[in-house]
Amino acid sequence: MNDDGRLPSDVIREQLARQVLRSRRMAVALAEAHERVALTEEETAETYETLAARGGPHRQRFRGKAEAARKAAATAHTCAIWAYWIADRAPDL
Repeated sequence: MNDDGRLPSDVIREQLARQVLRSRRMAVALAEAHERVALTEEETAETYETLAARGGPHRQRFRGKAEAARKAAATAHTCAIWAYWIADRAPDL
């Protein structure tokens, strides 16, 4: 027992629980940040598609940028899913 009458295993369990909770919060915050990035990239893709639809000499370049933004949005969305998955599977202590 420790000075405060608790078993060392209880102290370790409490410390681990705090670390897991902090990890969960960080994983959720990371997921939310990736969701915001995905939304921004989707909006960016729409903007480039609108610019491409207007025609002009830069139409192909704008379409390429729109496609790149869509890919970035998909990647960010996948990262958000994984971060939520990590947060959901943190062990309960």
